[in-house]
Amino acid sequence: MHDAIGAALKAAMLRQDKRRTSTLRLITAAIKDRDIAARSTGKDRVSEEEILEILNRMIRQRQESAKAYEEGSRLDLAEEEREEIAIIRSFLPPQLDDAQLHSVCAETVKQTVGALVERGERVGVVQVRLYRPFPTAALLEALPATVRTVGVLDRTKEPGSIGEPLYLDVVAALAEACADGAREVMPRVSGGRYGLSSKEFTPAMVKAVLDELDAAQPRRRFTVGITDDVTHLSLPVDDDFDIEPAEVTRAVFFGLGADGTVSSNKAAIRIIGDTTPLWCQGHFVYDSKKAGAITVSHLRFGPKELKACLLYTSPSPRDP
Repeated sequence: MHDAIGAALKAAMLRQDKRRTSTLRLITAAIKDRDIAARSTGKDRVSEEEILEILNRMIRQRQESAKAYEEGSRLDLAEEEREEIAIIRSFLPPQLDDAQLHSVCAETVKQTVGALVERGERVGVVQVRLYRPFPTAALLEALPATVRTVGVLDRTKEPGSIGEPLYLDVVAALAEACADGAREVMPRVSGGRYGLSSKEFTPAMVKAVLDELDAAQPRRRFTVGITDDVTHLSLPVDDDFDIEPAEVTRAVFFGLGADGTVSSNKAAIRIIGDTTPLWCQGHFVYDSKKAGAITVSHLRFGPKELKACLLYTSPSPRDP
């Protein structure tokens, strides 16, 4: 990270890009200050985690400034702050957009359903990739006529609405198909919310949803992943539920922000990925406070591609 920022500063100076040069100089100065403080503790320089903390703090400062400028009708200064935010963000790890987040969650559902089918359960999954215009014909074709219960998952919450957007579209598509005679039986449709409060979506939560749908009288509405103390519609989740294949090794590391745990785990992933035939996956959970707060590193290694991000609170079970 030190080298990348230094190289970017030299390139900006050669291009005479004043905005980028001044922003990178501010970043470099902030890192140097932390480097000096780190030497007093026996370190040569700050870790990558601490640099990420510095960059995130600089972004927050500029977001607050941009908001203040907008409220004071100084749109020119607000735009300058946003330009600096874009420059700083270019050095942060890429964030998943909404489509990628949904894809990751869908992969978790598909792997969980696949594991349950292998165990003899009669379950399935349909992933809606095109939301507008809504693919009514494709949805009806994908749902077998024998389906009696459907659960629709939305990663959103619509207070005051009768249901979330995808749920309402699915209900309308099925109801119209039954009214027109295209389907003989109207399945019972339940709408659920997942991923609220930025909660990860795990196989155990998928199993909780399927168990609810298998009940004699499934709830029309439910929430999974958080404790909803307002509507009291949260589903119980068995955190011990496991679909991980035996050949996959997983590890969970707990650390404190800026203690080097995350950087060490990233290095381990690179070494294992470069020197062995194993596929590697790392998922790192940070507290918003960064330095001094708890970090959790979820590592997985296996002989096949690891598509879904399956988070577990415990490492691989060991033989006694």
